[in-house]
Amino acid sequence: MIFWARSIAVSSVFFGLVHTLVGVPLGAAFGMIFGGLFLGYQYRRACRKAYGQGLNDEQAHGEALLTSTAYHTLHNTLAVWLGILIAVLL
Repeated sequence: MIFWARSIAVSSVFFGLVHTLVGVPLGAAFGMIFGGLFLGYQYRRACRKAYGQGLNDEQAHGEALLTSTAYHTLHNTLAVWLGILIAVLL
């Protein structure tokens, strides 16, 4: 578990900070770090659940990818609608 947590944390921080190289503000990059932590946790949770159901590596990672992609899509949809709402209200 510690390996998973450290791997997710390091990958999320790296992902967020790399975006500063292409002009994303530091505050937004930190937001991306937290999003990455959440998506990594969901991936790990789904992968462990799939292993518990007796799936092999490929199947378990496929299930985990579908789960984290669904959460990512939900996140992006909410972000777009929130942006539209803010634009309309301002």
